[in-house]
Amino acid sequence: MLKILCAGVFAVAVITAGWQRSAISRTRTANETLRQQISVPTIAASDAAPAGTEEIEALQSANADLPKLRNDVRKLREEKRELEKLQTENERLTASLKAAPKASAPPLSEAEGFVLKQTWSRAGFATPEATVQTFFWAIANKDITALAECVTGDARKSMEAELQRSAAGGKAFEENFGPFAKMQGFRITEKKELSENKVEVHIQAAAGGRAMPMRLQLENGEWKLSN
Repeated sequence: MLKILCAGVFAVAVITAGWQRSAISRTRTANETLRQQISVPTIAASDAAPAGTEEIEALQSANADLPKLRNDVRKLREEKRELEKLQTENERLTASLKAAPKASAPPLSEAEGFVLKQTWSRAGFATPEATVQTFFWAIANKDITALAECVTGDARKSMEAELQRSAAGGKAFEENFGPFAKMQGFRITEKKELSENKVEVHIQAAAGGRAMPMRLQLENGEWKLSN
């Protein structure tokens, strides 16, 4: 009877031990499965982390640039308003200029410094101003001799040769000196000293007109026109 009882207890112990081993094995298997399942999201989360960090850094960078962009927009708006003001002022000035009456040049009799044609004379050659007046007087009076006396050596010879080919008042004279003969007055707007015995004067034949340069040279105590 005792043997039978011991055999039964041993059998129960064996069965219990086998069941425990099976349970432990199942538990280990389930535990490993759970670990694998847990490790997959962990790896995925680890892989996703850099992408999230880059996005955050991009947002931070955009936010850092936002004040600068706002400042640029503000400047552009101010410049646009200033441009609109300038355009408006320009349009106003243009309209005023078109509406304003055009100023006419004053008559020679009222222009300062003009020597009128009716006052011209054979003033001699003591000064550049006197020589210029003598030159225009000779042209107005078609005085070939006086005209030749107004210029220096080589230029005088050339002028005398040209004038000899035509009589006083001829076609050649009109072609060469016609524009000067039509002058009603002149004034010297500028006088430059080129050297001790050379000067350049600028002659204006009309109020507000273009000034013409003329060079003179001191020769034997007299001022003569030179090239």
